[in-house]
Amino acid sequence: MATRLGYLAEIIDLLHSEQIGGRSQKSAIDAALALTHDIQLARTEGLKSLYLFLDIKGAFDHVSTNQLLGFCQ
Repeated sequence: MATRLGYLAEIIDLLHSEQIGGRSQKSAIDAALALTHDIQLARTEGLKSLYLFLDIKGAFDHVSTNQLLGFCQ
C-alpha cells in the first residue's frame, strides 16, 4: 500500500520538489544540490538566507506511546 501511495504521490506531483526523505530516486546529493541552488539564488537576488538543520532521527525512541497518542485525541 505504501508503495502504491508513494507512486501516486509522484505521478500527480503531490510532493514538493525539494521533499527528499522517503522518496525513491532521491538522495542526500539531491538535498545538497537543492540547498546550494537556494543559496545561490538568494545571493543573486541580494537576499540573506538563514538555514536551520534538524536531525531528529530517534527523537521519539523514549517517549511513552500511550502519552504520545493521548496528545492526538
